[in-house]
Amino acid sequence: MTSGAVNAGGNVKTIGTKPDNAAWGVAIALPSAESNDSIDVIRIPESMALVTSGIYQRYYIGDDGKTYHHIIDPKTLYPVNYYNSVTVVTKDSGIADALTKSIIMKPYSESLAFVDEYNAQHPDDPIYVVWIAKEDGTHDDWKLIKGYRVTMSENLKQYSDAFKQ
Repeated sequence: MTSGAVNAGGNVKTIGTKPDNAAWGVAIALPSAESNDSIDVIRIPESMALVTSGIYQRYYIGDDGKTYHHIIDPKTLYPVNYYNSVTVVTKDSGIADALTKSIIMKPYSESLAFVDEYNAQHPDDPIYVVWIAKEDGTHDDWKLIKGYRVTMSENLKQYSDAFKQ
């Protein structure tokens, strides 16, 4: 197979480019259980994996009225709540899946430093990241898109419909 895209619910793998040599357009989902809308489209120009981890699909509301989801901070044993979702784009789907969990468990400044360090150590196989958070408690450089604050690593902006400059 020289061209294709496989979507396995939160994990997308592209192979090559489209038959017409155009980049694959992969939507980043709006992190809402009630919506099938998207926040952005990433134009993937080569074989890549795009994996999203989020807190908006597997959760329950406790007797205390709080929402509890499935991504647990091993230090506190409670759900992490820095972001609604984190998406990682890289060549290997397994690595992307593991890294989304690492990144979603860190505050933005720590996760950004983690991404920068990872990319410095892997210059031939960098990661590209999208962070989506609740409207409050985020940094000034994030864009407000459909009620969510969104930012992405600088190396991904050239492939984004919403961030392309």
